[in-house]
Amino acid sequence: MRVPGLWQVPGLWQVPGLGLRSRRPRCGAPSCGYWPGGCTRTDRWARGWRDCDFDLTGAALSGVDFGRAIFRGTLDCRRVRFTGDAVFTWATFLGDARFDDAEFTGDAVFTETGFTGRARFSQASFTGDTRFDRIRVARDVWCPGAWYTGPLVGPDGTLRTGIEQPLGPALGHPDPSAVADTA
Repeated sequence: MRVPGLWQVPGLWQVPGLGLRSRRPRCGAPSCGYWPGGCTRTDRWARGWRDCDFDLTGAALSGVDFGRAIFRGTLDCRRVRFTGDAVFTWATFLGDARFDDAEFTGDAVFTETGFTGRARFSQASFTGDTRFDRIRVARDVWCPGAWYTGPLVGPDGTLRTGIEQPLGPALGHPDPSAVADTA
């Protein structure tokens, strides 16, 4: 999986089945010229792999495919504008997933997506086809003020349509105000 913009950050790698991770090179020399300023064996980054949090707050992303991605840290997509399709099919969120105030103008596909941490869609808008069918939720999905305009397939596979319908009831939260936001 290649995501434009993310691969220009030094040290980011994707390992199939392990998700996106960060690693600085291990070198046998006390320092090397690979990194500006060199690196040393005592450099805290040279000790191996670590999980990454991704802060994409306010970004404009077009046609992203995070299908089968594993996010071990937090994915922060607050105020992100997704144009084109945003595919998260079979993605796994082990940390929190924040989509507050996100705008999905194309299709948003979360089919078979697993949320282990908290999933937040507060004030998010979906104007294309939206799919949340067969999602797996370990903690909770928080979506007050979120709405959809196009067709939506909910977790139970039921197709819903409407103009500016609230997302909460479609995902099993009949009264979003009755659920306290603990984030």
